[in-house]
Amino acid sequence: MMGEEKPVETPEEFLTALGERLGTQEGADVALAEILKTHILKTVPGKSAIPQAAAAILKLAEERANLQEAARG
Repeated sequence: MMGEEKPVETPEEFLTALGERLGTQEGADVALAEILKTHILKTVPGKSAIPQAAAAILKLAEERANLQEAARG
């Protein structure tokens, strides 16, 4: 025997695991990973997945910009 075979992942299992790994890696942007997991990393994303993800990313960017502005005083 060459070695043990890995069980085959379904696309859904793969995307779920990818979403979980994205948010746990060192230096990862947890908020952005959550947006991707919620809207994009689906086996069959809805028609509105990209616009919803884009809106969530823009909202996150705005929140972060406001925090930076407030920190500057």
